[in-house]
Amino acid sequence: MSIQVASIITDGETATHVADSPPSVAAPAPEDARAILRAIATKLGFDAEMIELSEATHRVELNGRTYAYAGGFDGAGITVYRNHVIAEMLPGILAHAITHEKLKALDRLRALAELGGLGEAKSAEGVTTFSREHARAHRANRIGQTAASAVMLAEMARVKVETSRLPGSGDWREMFRRMDVAYEKTKAPAA
Repeated sequence: MSIQVASIITDGETATHVADSPPSVAAPAPEDARAILRAIATKLGFDAEMIELSEATHRVELNGRTYAYAGGFDGAGITVYRNHVIAEMLPGILAHAITHEKLKALDRLRALAELGGLGEAKSAEGVTTFSREHARAHRANRIGQTAASAVMLAEMARVKVETSRLPGSGDWREMFRRMDVAYEKTKAPAA
């Protein structure tokens, strides 16, 4: 079975990931979902306490199709709607949302500028269909550079947890590393 994942902006601030969710989808048991959640959060240096596992159902209609929310982030934490994901897609959804949450914590515009700028060569790249679509949208002036770059970094994180390999050019991998270093600094107690 193929489950489609997309991303939408609901209010200019909150990105929400939605997935086709036919009734036959077998959601992971709560204890299995929590174990996956903790493992991915630890792997990415993120506080698992900032991730809520919800039993709620939220739906949205896009282009005449109804989707169920798989998860979302709002700058204050991440919510995963357990009943609308399968165990195999949970790590990727979490990695993607965690990266957006890290960038939100760093303040996207300041953080991305400090991570080395976002030249045209960087913004033109993509590591997944989703990130390539955002790169094309940026080149066509339909979305800003910050949004395209945030999706690129989030998709790099998703691919990394799914394959154990960080994709992207050397410049993008360096920006990803700098993002993690900068995020770690936000967690350190002030001296």
